[in-house]
Amino acid sequence: MYFTYTHYPFVRPAELDGAAVRHAVAVVGGGPVGLTAALALARFGVRAVVIEPRDCVSHGSRATCISRRSLEVLDRVGPGPAITAKGVWWHSGRTYFRDRQVFALEAPHSNEDRHPPFLNMQQCAFEQFLVDACHANPAVEIRWHSRVAAIAAGKDGVALTVETPAGSYRLDADWVVAADGAHSTVREALGLRFEGTSYEGRYLISDIELDTDTPAERRVWFDPPSNPGSTIIMHCQPDNIWRFDSQLRPDEDDEQELEDDRLKARIRRHLDFIGERGRWSLVWSSLYRAHCLTLPAYRAGRVLFAGDAAHLVPIFGVRGLNSGIEDTLNLGWKLAFVVRGLAPEALLDSYSGERHAATVENHFQATKSTWFMTPPGPGFTLMRDAVLSLATAEPRVRGLINPRQTSPFVYAGSELNTADGAAAGLALGEVLPNLRVDVRRNGKAADGHLLELAGDGFLGLQFAPAGDEAVDALGMEAARAPVPVTLVRVGDGAQRGAAIAVRDGEIAGRLGARAGELMLFRPDDHLCARLVAPTGPALRRAVLRALGRAPATG
Repeated sequence: MYFTYTHYPFVRPAELDGAAVRHAVAVVGGGPVGLTAALALARFGVRAVVIEPRDCVSHGSRATCISRRSLEVLDRVGPGPAITAKGVWWHSGRTYFRDRQVFALEAPHSNEDRHPPFLNMQQCAFEQFLVDACHANPAVEIRWHSRVAAIAAGKDGVALTVETPAGSYRLDADWVVAADGAHSTVREALGLRFEGTSYEGRYLISDIELDTDTPAERRVWFDPPSNPGSTIIMHCQPDNIWRFDSQLRPDEDDEQELEDDRLKARIRRHLDFIGERGRWSLVWSSLYRAHCLTLPAYRAGRVLFAGDAAHLVPIFGVRGLNSGIEDTLNLGWKLAFVVRGLAPEALLDSYSGERHAATVENHFQATKSTWFMTPPGPGFTLMRDAVLSLATAEPRVRGLINPRQTSPFVYAGSELNTADGAAAGLALGEVLPNLRVDVRRNGKAADGHLLELAGDGFLGLQFAPAGDEAVDALGMEAARAPVPVTLVRVGDGAQRGAAIAVRDGEIAGRLGARAGELMLFRPDDHLCARLVAPTGPALRRAVLRALGRAPATG
């Protein structure tokens, strides 16, 4: 449908022939979250085996919108540049009520940004880039044609019963990452249940190949003349494929409306309405319902849940896939450091706490969007239509139509944070902005972005001039840290004795940093410490606390 699919053969594992093999981490599920989790573990030095029942990537666009933050994560784990090169960039959108525009979305962006606010790509193509990256990485093994039939989780490890075309075998792992989707076999086998709300609203989602010069932007129509009583969303994707989502009215039957003739008639009416005269064809279709569901915790002993296996988020605001991608980097560095003996198992509880809090925030924002997109009753519909009507003439009302697109979650209350008196600027738990910088590596200059400076561990931005004895002491402490700490001096004169330095430019102002301050970022790029008067011992305590190895010191 979108490209020539590769169908992968079954490769007989050693366990089927009686070999005793124990894996550090088994990832159940070879979708986008499971594959990204395996690549994240590999990034931080841990091998992973991925168990996947299919023999190829998924079909259809499904989750189609990738956020800037997800692209940053993908850069860290491998396939980001290839995905960015292929996808369709966009930053603007338009919202219509019937036949009139009532809102214009403009996501913040500039020429300094490494990535666009959003990038569209069919999930099947996205998965293929991830599969290719996994196959090229010696630390990742994908076992196709393999289905988890049972799981036995113990205190010291997990045993999976895996069914294959050549029979069943037992796979032993120290840890399991369950990324096997909304109908997670692992979740069901452990007797865990979702909590939350499912919504009545239903959407027909379709991919159409369309010959058009329409620019790439998000467009939404409420109650369009082409489909009265419905909401329609259109997104551009690579290779002239457009995503077409159409809300079903309560009186419409799922199966009938999915029939090709009826679905094509629905799409044709709307394309005629918006003046699209080019040739088009239906490529793929499915049905979607919105859910705000989550597990109460994402860790069950030595099993950790990520993506749709852990939480379901409505598509409005593009939080579903992107929240799963954010899960993977948070989990990846923590689990890798635990496996490598650099952090205690208790660090994994912070994964559950931080990402569950992110889901609660995503549910809060997505619920508001869901109620606006698919009102749950006549009263909600009346209120929404009143807002839309007023917005045509009253600019102050238009903000209520904002779709509240996804943004990185702030781990403000994380137990891994260290506070040291900073009151303004970048807050604890925020993601480091990927600002363009002039980098000096061992005396050689090059243009780059801040996140490119992060290595396999922590990143310290040290706002201090060269020649300060405290600066040199911090560098020595960073070299002795229990995990990698890349220390970067920030300042026009911060070159002496620095392996990596950046000219200040606007960095201190953008981050709200004081002269002499040190900002410490975790391996997932979140700020975990602001040391206004940094010392070697203070830096060490902050690193240990972020690893779950030291108590809070204020």
